[in-house]
Amino acid sequence: MQASKESSTGHATTDMLMHASKTTLAKGESTDHYLERITHVTLNNKKLSTLANLDRCTNVKVPCTLKRLVTIVCTQVLYLYDNKIAHLDSTLSSLRHLTHLHLQRNRISKMEHFEALVHLEKL
Repeated sequence: MQASKESSTGHATTDMLMHASKTTLAKGESTDHYLERITHVTLNNKKLSTLANLDRCTNVKVPCTLKRLVTIVCTQVLYLYDNKIAHLDSTLSSLRHLTHLHLQRNRISKMEHFEALVHLEKL
């Protein structure tokens, strides 16, 4: 039986990140190297409330969750829909290459920290 890929803690686990990419783990490859290598991660509908652990995916172009996202500065498309995110902190402003941000069906009541996102085309 396959374990649930939903978060019970509100943040993306290492296991969840590894199953959120179509990139295959190479034989003998460390988890850290794999997470540094992946470029696309889809984490919609995972009951996430924070972006913890996503900082380990340094090459992500299509990721998803919100506290330590600051190191994924190359992010272009971020899929965060169908989660439990209630607040967007200033971390979001570090994603200067972001062109698309998908936040539908979350708990966000105030939209802020978008001033630095000069390339944002779709919200």
